[in-house]
Amino acid sequence: RQQAQQQLADYVQHAALVGSAQSGQAGVVSQKEALKRIRRDLAIVFGLHDVGFLLADDDAQRLTGAADEGSPPSLSEITIALRESFSLAAQALREQQPQCTLDLTDKDPVSILDQQLRNLFAAEGMLFLPLAAAGRPVGVVAAGVSRQTWPLLAPQRALLSLFAQQISRYLDNVRQACSAQSRQLDEQREMQRLEVRKSVHEANNPLAVINNYLHVLTLKLGKDNPASEEITIIKEEIARVGDILARMRDVDLPEQPEEGALSLNRTIKELFKLFEGSLFKSHHIKAELDLDDDVPMLTTGAGAIKQVVMNLVKNAVEAMLEGGTLRVSTRDKIHKNGVLYVELQICDDGPGLPEQVLSTLFKPVASTKKNHSGLGLTIVKNLLDRLSAEISCSSSATSGTRFQILLPRTVERIDAD
Repeated sequence: RQQAQQQLADYVQHAALVGSAQSGQAGVVSQKEALKRIRRDLAIVFGLHDVGFLLADDDAQRLTGAADEGSPPSLSEITIALRESFSLAAQALREQQPQCTLDLTDKDPVSILDQQLRNLFAAEGMLFLPLAAAGRPVGVVAAGVSRQTWPLLAPQRALLSLFAQQISRYLDNVRQACSAQSRQLDEQREMQRLEVRKSVHEANNPLAVINNYLHVLTLKLGKDNPASEEITIIKEEIARVGDILARMRDVDLPEQPEEGALSLNRTIKELFKLFEGSLFKSHHIKAELDLDDDVPMLTTGAGAIKQVVMNLVKNAVEAMLEGGTLRVSTRDKIHKNGVLYVELQICDDGPGLPEQVLSTLFKPVASTKKNHSGLGLTIVKNLLDRLSAEISCSSSATSGTRFQILLPRTVERIDAD
């Protein structure tokens, strides 16, 4: 009876230790955070500080080292076949019993894999705790032990096994929760992609109607009519909107730098001709162009630069509530850190930007303007980043706002006939 009572007392004590170590771990956490907590608990309960994890794959065919914080850097390169391997790590999981290399005799030498693990942990011996939940292999805890500490741990095999059962269930729950969360996110992304494709399809219909009416209008006016040229510019912009919508539809595709020759001065002139009769006149804006005739044809994205100029000009016009002057200039051969650029400047004499706006200028923020998302300058920065271009801004209440853009001077080569 005394022996049974002592065994029961030991079990209760062990369960209390394990329960206290694993308390407060409810809720969805990442696998990395779960391993960090298990590592902490092993140090608290058993004094094991050199710990790593070998996790089973989905098919329970092999163990692979986890690249988590606190593990030896090369542990992630270790792979152990569960069924065929002579490693004690695989044996511990097959037999569901803790195994230690220090228990081996000369007749049972340490396997090469276990020697590698021992060297990785710079330990005299390796302790392997099997992790399995509901009959499913979860993994193995690998811990470095010394010849002095193992004799103190060996009598606690029952506690080690109880602890392993507890953390097996915890780690399995975490992995299942993370997997379910990943599936849910995939489903949400798929629904979003479907909605985007529907919206793109619906937006293309009115664009096609507008384009057809513009074509009919061009035929009525005749090719020699000055307005035909402006209609051609509008049609080009509608086509560019279609390209942007197409990229939205293919949201899974990586962003590719836009190719195609750019005549920077001509692009600016065309846009200003488009703005003159609408944006500038209605806002009482005086537009000035100072374009360097030496600016060459560039091998950068014409569509992206159009979008950049349109965003910056529109922002400048909307900032000058009582009218003002907008000046756009270009300069060739700007030297910076040994690299040649073409400069584009967009300046206005408006009220300037507040300090809090300047501090987060190219980040998505809530706009103070009605019906705006605050994404305009973020889009500008992203477009220029894709072109390996640079943008800077200076602004004050007395001098207005100036945007400087440096475009890589990648000149289009024209082969001689």
